[in-house]
Amino acid sequence: ESVPRPEYKDLLLKRKDLLLLTPEAPSLLIDEFPDGLEGGVDFEGSIRLAGLVPRSTSVHQGGSLWLDYYWEALDNLDTDLYMKVFFVDSFGRPPLKQGYPVWFQNHELGARVFPTSQWAPGDKVRESYLSIVPRQVPPGIYHLLAQLYESADQTQILRPSRETGDQSVVLGQVTVTKRTWR
Repeated sequence: ESVPRPEYKDLLLKRKDLLLLTPEAPSLLIDEFPDGLEGGVDFEGSIRLAGLVPRSTSVHQGGSLWLDYYWEALDNLDTDLYMKVFFVDSFGRPPLKQGYPVWFQNHELGARVFPTSQWAPGDKVRESYLSIVPRQVPPGIYHLLAQLYESADQTQILRPSRETGDQSVVLGQVTVTKRTWR
């Protein structure tokens, strides 16, 4: 009984970003953005999220989802920026367990390889992150709701330039399907 049962799989995952091990740090700089990016938004004139591209628009409960974020520095950035992405239902509510959101991502822009304080105006950056969909997330359509911060403790928020009604922007959506266990 040394191998955990599948129903305990979610408890074994760390609640932080998963990092891939490589012999050297990858370059996050790109020459051009891919065609067809939608939903770009500037944050206080200093940085622009050109778009988010999920590698799949559908994922099953317990599955993995790769998300590619495309950024552009509009000005010199003196601090390292952080982003929090919540996966919320059509009512803007995240799936909860014991009152806490179970599906979200926190990360430092530049993946701790190329922090925003090192970006120059005009730099174009692509970041890729893996998100594991917790098995307790009900099937349905989820919107990716993002907030950008100037501090790791999430106290200094950067406001989006377009009017959203709050401090968050919707980046896209993904459909979670029911996992069929064999």
